[in-house]
Formats: sequence, structure tokens, C-alpha cells
Amino acid sequence: MKHLFHSICLLSDNKSFALECWNLTEDNLWLLAHFGHLEIISKKIIYLKLPRKLEGSIDKSKMHVLRKNTNNTLDLLEYLTTRKIYIYSIEIEFKNKTRIKLSSNLYFNINTNTIEERNRLIDLFMIVSGIPKFDINILKPNYHYYLEYKVAPIENGLAMPNEFWSQENRVAWSKVSF
Repeated sequence: MKHLFHSICLLSDNKSFALECWNLTEDNLWLLAHFGHLEIISKKIIYLKLPRKLEGSIDKSKMHVLRKNTNNTLDLLEYLTTRKIYIYSIEIEFKNKTRIKLSSNLYFNINTNTIEERNRLIDLFMIVSGIPKFDINILKPNYHYYLEYKVAPIENGLAMPNEFWSQENRVAWSKVSF
């Protein structure tokens, strides 16, 4: 049986993390309800209209950017769930500077303001997923860890760059990793 999140990675700024989900972005929109108390200051949502029955498959050349004006997460969720669209990606920044990115490649990135806030959100998402609480301090930044029900997160053995890496770190990583 699959649980909600497949893996976790702490990002190198020490205040952010990424979760890999099993399902598509629109299947995980409900996770944004946990941020319903925060005011949205900016958002970028890229979507495709779902084809009618006889129109065939999704045409990626017809991507759109959502122009709906709302600064409330719950209003945005209500709007998105009533539309027949395929959500390609979502980027939201809240007034408290928390940023969230969801993308169709199943990643849920959350940038917080503090390590404490990061840890609180990780604990919350593990509870929601049904995964027992674990010691977040055992995780090394930039490493992906597989999540299991009965054991601590399992390191996959490969550090990966993220948005907080400098160009020098990326170059050094590419020389060692390939």
C-alpha cells in the first residue's frame, strides 16, 4: 500500500523542504487547506483545459496562466476544484513569506521562515500521511529519504542540488556526480 508521500528532502537553506507525492498535483490540492489561515500575496498557476470526450488527449501547447484574483487559499481551492482543468504547476507566496510550489512531477516544495516552522509542517504532513513521527535532525540537507511506515527515513545515497545552491556548488556537484 502506498502512503501519501514517497520521499522527503531538506533543502540547503535549512528552512525549506520537498516532499515527493504518489499522486498528481490536483489530487493533492487539499494539502493547501493547511495554509488557509495565510493571506496570498502572489500566485502563478499554470493549467490546461481538459479535453471533451471526443477531442482526444491533452494538448500541452494550450497552457494557460490562471488570472483569478483571490488572496484567500480556501477561496482559491474552491475555485480550482470546480474547474475541469489539469494543473501543471502552482506557486504561491503568502504574506508571512512562506512559499509553496507544487508541480506535475509530483513535488511539493515548501519554503518557510524558520527551522521550527519547517519542522512543525513536516510533523503535520507526516501525521496526515499516517507516517510515524521521526527525528528530523537525522536528515542531511540535499539528500532524498524514502519514507516508510515502520522504519526511519532511508537515505537514497545521492545529494541533489536545489534552488539555494550557488553556481559554484552546482559545478562542483556535477563534477563529482557524473
